[in-house]
Amino acid sequence: MNYSSHIFFLKECVRLHLTPSFVQCNVKCCFPFLKTKIEKWIRDKWIRAEIRRWHGLKNSTSKLLYYAHSRLSSLLHPDDLDRFLGFCNHKAGIRRRNIKSTKLKKLNMMIHQQNGYPEDDAPAHKFYSRFINESGVALSGEEEELLSRGLKYSIPPLSTNGLKETIMSNVISVTPSYPRNVEERISNVVHNAPVTVAPKSLRNTVLTLKKKFKEENTIITRSDKGRDRGDYE
Repeated sequence: MNYSSHIFFLKECVRLHLTPSFVQCNVKCCFPFLKTKIEKWIRDKWIRAEIRRWHGLKNSTSKLLYYAHSRLSSLLHPDDLDRFLGFCNHKAGIRRRNIKSTKLKKLNMMIHQQNGYPEDDAPAHKFYSRFINESGVALSGEEEELLSRGLKYSIPPLSTNGLKETIMSNVISVTPSYPRNVEERISNVVHNAPVTVAPKSLRNTVLTLKKKFKEENTIITRSDKGRDRGDYE
Protein backbone atom coordinates (compact mmCIF):
# COMPACT_ATOMS: atom_id res chain seq x y z
CA MET A 1 0.00 0.00 0.00
CA ASN A 2 1.44 3.36 -1.04
CA TYR A 3 0.27 5.60 1.78
CA SER A 4 2.25 8.63 0.57
CA SER A 5 0.20 8.84 -2.64
CA HIS A 6 -3.08 8.82 -0.69
CA ILE A 7 -1.78 11.48 1.71
CA PHE A 8 -0.60 13.61 -1.24
CA PHE A 9 -4.03 13.27 -2.89
CA LEU A 10 -5.89 14.37 0.25
CA LYS A 11 -3.55 17.31 0.87
CA GLU A 12 -4.08 18.48 -2.71
CA CYS A 13 -7.85 18.26 -2.14
CA VAL A 14 -7.48 20.58 0.87
CA ARG A 15 -5.21 22.99 -1.02
CA LEU A 16 -7.42 23.13 -4.12
CA HIS A 17 -10.72 23.13 -2.14
CA LEU A 18 -11.89 19.88 -3.74
CA THR A 19 -14.33 17.42 -2.22
CA PRO A 20 -13.45 13.71 -2.55
CA SER A 21 -16.28 11.31 -3.25
CA PHE A 22 -16.12 9.75 0.24
CA VAL A 23 -17.06 13.11 1.86
CA GLN A 24 -20.87 13.21 1.86
CA CYS A 25 -22.61 15.94 3.83
CA ASN A 26 -25.77 17.96 3.24
CA VAL A 27 -26.48 20.73 5.73
CA LYS A 28 -30.06 22.03 5.87
CA CYS A 29 -29.98 25.76 6.48
CA CYS A 30 -32.11 28.68 5.30
CA PHE A 31 -29.03 30.89 4.82
CA PRO A 32 -27.01 29.84 1.73
CA PHE A 33 -23.82 31.56 2.91
CA LEU A 34 -23.94 29.82 6.30
CA LYS A 35 -24.77 26.48 4.64
CA THR A 36 -21.71 26.78 2.36
CA LYS A 37 -19.47 27.78 5.25
CA ILE A 38 -20.57 24.87 7.45
CA GLU A 39 -20.18 22.37 4.62
CA LYS A 40 -16.67 23.68 3.89
CA TRP A 41 -15.73 23.36 7.58
CA ILE A 42 -17.05 19.77 7.68
CA ARG A 43 -15.22 18.89 4.46
CA ASP A 44 -11.88 20.21 5.73
CA LYS A 45 -12.23 18.49 9.10
CA TRP A 46 -13.22 15.21 7.43
CA ILE A 47 -10.30 15.26 5.01
CA ARG A 48 -7.76 16.23 7.68
CA ALA A 49 -8.99 13.39 9.90
CA GLU A 50 -8.51 11.04 6.95
CA ILE A 51 -4.97 12.37 6.46
CA ARG A 52 -4.16 11.63 10.11
CA ARG A 53 -5.57 8.12 9.70
CA TRP A 54 -3.33 7.43 6.69
CA HIS A 55 -0.31 8.81 8.57
CA GLY A 56 -1.06 6.40 11.42
CA LEU A 57 -1.30 3.46 9.01
CA LYS A 58 1.97 4.56 7.38
CA ASN A 59 3.78 4.66 10.73
CA SER A 60 2.43 1.25 11.77
CA THR A 61 3.43 -0.30 8.45
CA SER A 62 6.91 1.24 8.68
CA LYS A 63 7.43 -0.44 12.06
CA LEU A 64 6.26 -3.80 10.70
CA LEU A 65 8.58 -3.44 7.70
CA TYR A 66 11.50 -2.63 10.01
CA TYR A 67 10.87 -5.79 12.07
CA ALA A 68 10.46 -7.86 8.90
CA HIS A 69 13.71 -6.45 7.48
CA SER A 70 15.57 -7.15 10.73
CA ARG A 71 14.28 -10.73 10.74
CA LEU A 72 15.19 -11.29 7.09
CA SER A 73 18.67 -9.84 7.73
CA SER A 74 19.30 -12.55 10.30
CA LEU A 75 17.91 -15.36 8.11
CA LEU A 76 19.20 -14.58 4.60
CA HIS A 77 22.65 -14.25 3.14
CA PRO A 78 23.50 -10.56 2.41
CA ASP A 79 23.58 -11.18 -1.37
CA ASP A 80 20.21 -12.97 -1.29
CA LEU A 81 18.77 -10.16 0.82
CA ASP A 82 20.05 -7.54 -1.65
CA ARG A 83 18.48 -9.36 -4.58
CA PHE A 84 15.19 -9.74 -2.73
CA LEU A 85 15.10 -6.07 -1.70
CA GLY A 86 16.02 -4.99 -5.23
CA PHE A 87 13.11 -7.02 -6.63
CA CYS A 88 10.72 -5.57 -4.03
CA ASN A 89 11.89 -1.99 -4.68
CA HIS A 90 11.46 -2.48 -8.43
CA LYS A 91 7.89 -3.75 -8.02
CA ALA A 92 7.10 -1.00 -5.49
CA GLY A 93 8.47 1.67 -7.84
CA ILE A 94 6.22 0.50 -10.68
CA ARG A 95 3.15 0.43 -8.42
CA ARG A 96 4.04 3.84 -6.94
CA ARG A 97 4.25 5.44 -10.39
CA ASN A 98 0.95 3.86 -11.46
CA ILE A 99 -0.87 5.04 -8.32
CA LYS A 100 0.58 8.54 -8.67
CA SER A 101 -0.56 8.76 -12.28
CA THR A 102 -4.06 7.62 -11.29
CA LYS A 103 -4.24 10.17 -8.47
CA LEU A 104 -3.17 13.03 -10.75
CA LYS A 105 -5.81 12.06 -13.33
CA LYS A 106 -8.44 11.93 -10.61
CA LEU A 107 -7.44 15.36 -9.31
CA ASN A 108 -7.70 16.88 -12.78
CA MET A 109 -11.12 15.27 -13.28
CA MET A 110 -12.33 16.64 -9.94
CA ILE A 111 -11.09 20.12 -10.89
CA HIS A 112 -13.07 19.94 -14.14
CA GLN A 113 -16.23 18.69 -12.47
CA GLN A 114 -16.32 20.86 -9.35
CA ASN A 115 -15.30 24.09 -11.09
CA GLY A 116 -17.92 23.62 -13.77
CA TYR A 117 -15.57 23.52 -16.76
CA PRO A 118 -16.63 21.65 -19.90
CA GLU A 119 -14.28 18.72 -20.46
CA ASP A 120 -12.79 20.22 -23.64
CA ASP A 121 -12.45 23.80 -22.38
CA ALA A 122 -11.09 23.08 -18.92
CA PRO A 123 -7.66 24.60 -18.23
CA ALA A 124 -5.01 21.97 -17.58
CA HIS A 125 -3.84 21.91 -13.97
CA LYS A 126 -0.07 21.68 -13.89
CA PHE A 127 1.68 19.69 -11.17
CA TYR A 128 5.34 20.58 -10.99
CA SER A 129 7.95 17.87 -10.80
CA ARG A 130 9.51 17.26 -7.39
CA PHE A 131 12.94 17.31 -9.00
CA ILE A 132 14.25 19.39 -11.93
CA ASN A 133 17.70 18.81 -13.41
CA GLU A 134 19.04 22.10 -14.77
CA SER A 135 22.64 20.91 -14.91
CA GLY A 136 24.44 19.15 -17.72
CA VAL A 137 24.80 15.97 -15.65
CA ALA A 138 23.00 12.95 -17.09
CA LEU A 139 21.06 11.10 -14.39
CA SER A 140 19.54 7.63 -14.45
CA GLY A 141 15.95 6.90 -13.44
CA GLU A 142 17.06 5.52 -10.06
CA GLU A 143 19.13 8.65 -9.37
CA GLU A 144 16.27 11.00 -10.26
CA GLU A 145 13.85 9.00 -8.12
CA LEU A 146 16.21 9.23 -5.13
CA LEU A 147 16.69 12.99 -5.56
CA SER A 148 12.94 13.55 -5.97
CA ARG A 149 12.44 12.35 -2.38
CA GLY A 150 13.75 15.71 -1.21
CA LEU A 151 16.55 17.10 0.92
CA LYS A 152 14.95 15.84 4.14
CA TYR A 153 14.91 12.19 3.04
CA SER A 154 17.01 10.11 5.41
CA ILE A 155 19.24 7.57 3.65
CA PRO A 156 19.98 4.44 5.71
CA PRO A 157 23.64 3.85 6.65
CA LEU A 158 25.68 2.63 3.69
CA SER A 159 27.89 0.53 5.96
CA THR A 160 28.17 -0.51 9.61
CA ASN A 161 31.96 -0.07 9.73
CA GLY A 162 32.71 2.13 12.74
CA LEU A 163 29.06 3.21 12.92
CA LYS A 164 28.31 2.13 16.49
CA GLU A 165 31.67 3.41 17.73
CA THR A 166 30.84 6.82 16.24
CA ILE A 167 27.42 6.77 17.91
CA MET A 168 28.96 5.99 21.30
CA SER A 169 31.59 8.72 20.98
CA ASN A 170 28.87 11.24 20.13
CA VAL A 171 26.68 10.09 23.03
CA ILE A 172 29.53 10.36 25.53
CA SER A 173 30.66 13.78 24.24
CA VAL A 174 27.23 15.47 24.38
CA THR A 175 25.82 13.92 27.58
CA PRO A 176 26.80 14.68 31.17
CA SER A 177 29.28 12.46 32.95
CA TYR A 178 27.71 9.14 33.91
CA PRO A 179 29.00 6.42 36.24
CA ARG A 180 31.08 3.79 34.51
CA ASN A 181 28.41 1.10 34.77
CA VAL A 182 25.82 3.36 33.07
CA GLU A 183 28.14 4.02 30.12
CA GLU A 184 28.73 0.27 29.79
CA ARG A 185 24.99 -0.40 29.77
CA ILE A 186 24.44 2.25 27.08
CA SER A 187 27.29 0.75 25.06
CA ASN A 188 25.76 -2.74 25.35
CA VAL A 189 22.39 -1.48 24.12
CA VAL A 190 23.95 0.31 21.13
CA HIS A 191 26.23 -2.58 20.14
CA ASN A 192 23.49 -5.23 20.48
CA ALA A 193 20.86 -3.28 18.51
CA PRO A 194 20.46 -4.42 14.86
CA VAL A 195 21.32 -1.82 12.22
CA THR A 196 19.49 -1.75 8.90
CA VAL A 197 21.87 -0.72 6.14
CA ALA A 198 20.94 0.52 2.69
CA PRO A 199 20.46 -2.21 0.06
CA LYS A 200 23.17 -2.66 -2.54
CA SER A 201 21.17 -0.92 -5.28
CA LEU A 202 20.67 2.18 -3.13
CA ARG A 203 24.34 2.21 -2.09
CA ASN A 204 25.40 2.12 -5.74
CA THR A 205 23.01 4.97 -6.58
CA VAL A 206 24.31 7.14 -3.73
CA LEU A 207 27.97 6.50 -4.59
CA THR A 208 27.36 7.23 -8.28
CA LEU A 209 25.60 10.50 -7.45
CA LYS A 210 28.43 11.58 -5.16
CA LYS A 211 30.97 10.88 -7.90
CA LYS A 212 29.00 12.81 -10.52
CA PHE A 213 28.45 15.82 -8.27
CA LYS A 214 32.10 15.94 -7.28
CA GLU A 215 33.36 15.71 -10.87
CA GLU A 216 30.89 18.30 -12.23
CA ASN A 217 30.90 20.64 -9.19
CA THR A 218 27.11 20.30 -9.00
CA ILE A 219 24.94 21.38 -6.07
CA ILE A 220 21.44 20.36 -4.96
CA THR A 221 19.13 22.98 -3.47
CA ARG A 222 15.45 23.58 -2.92
CA SER A 223 13.51 25.40 -5.61
CA ASP A 224 13.80 29.20 -5.72
CA LYS A 225 10.27 30.23 -6.63
CA GLY A 226 9.82 33.37 -8.66
CA ARG A 227 13.27 33.30 -10.25
CA ASP A 228 14.46 31.72 -13.45
CA ARG A 229 17.85 30.43 -14.49
CA GLY A 230 18.82 33.70 -16.20
CA ASP A 231 18.78 35.55 -12.87
CA TYR A 232 21.89 33.65 -11.78
CA GLU A 233 23.92 34.17 -14.95
